[in-house]
Amino acid sequence: MSSNSSIKRLPLIALCLFLWAAWAEASNYTGIYKRGAVDWSNGVIEAKGIGFPPGTAANSAQARSLAKGSAIEDARKSLLSVIEQLPLTSEQSVKDYIEMNGSLRKDLTSLCLNAHLCDIAYGDNGLVAVTLSLRLYGTLSEKILPQNIKVIPSIAQEPRNQKKNGAYTGIILDCRGLRKSPVLVPKVVDEDGVEVYGPAYASRESAVSFGMAVWLKDISFARANSRAGDKPLVVKAIGSAEKSRAGNIRISNADAEKISGQAANLDLMHRCRVIFVLD
Repeated sequence: MSSNSSIKRLPLIALCLFLWAAWAEASNYTGIYKRGAVDWSNGVIEAKGIGFPPGTAANSAQARSLAKGSAIEDARKSLLSVIEQLPLTSEQSVKDYIEMNGSLRKDLTSLCLNAHLCDIAYGDNGLVAVTLSLRLYGTLSEKILPQNIKVIPSIAQEPRNQKKNGAYTGIILDCRGLRKSPVLVPKVVDEDGVEVYGPAYASRESAVSFGMAVWLKDISFARANSRAGDKPLVVKAIGSAEKSRAGNIRISNADAEKISGQAANLDLMHRCRVIFVLD
């Protein structure tokens, strides 16, 4: 192929990459909250802050520096506000949990001090706007996940036996049409209300490290996600387990048996290899 031909193809390649990135972005589930947003697919919280220069500044450089500091402080408050708004369970927000644990607010406030400064913009009249980000998992999850999510030893499985027995490599729950939204501690129940997946099944180490589940908006993207593996078990939710938008779903008894009937699937749940697909 000639160099001229290669040059002509570059715009098409760039367009394809752009379209792929746009599709990937559209497949992510982003929750919009007052003063910020949460990317539930990648586990990132973002919050913005605005700072204005004080009239007492000695010069423009000092005014901009003070405005930046004010914007960062405002963004930290926004970040804490977003954390408080997060649905912990279908019935309880993180703010509710904070009110039950007196020292937790101080811990979360300290955590926001170490948030990553991912964007800064300077506007007219000395205004400064910043965006801070914080990982939803890791240190934050360790502090806010309920203690009933405990460490569960993994069930040892021989990879060769898994392949031979046709074991699943992940669990995808198709919840499209139910108008559900993400929650930090999701539950899946069968037709009789018996828990099939929830805090009793997830190992704390995995839940803290990368969440009890990942939340996406595209079934194809879910199949390609690393938690799904090469052979995911795809289950269609048949309804909501309660009236609240955030939280629990219901699956058929037959599908519940598919999930809980094999020890290998229990190990998948211990390791939180679970994906929810939402509208």
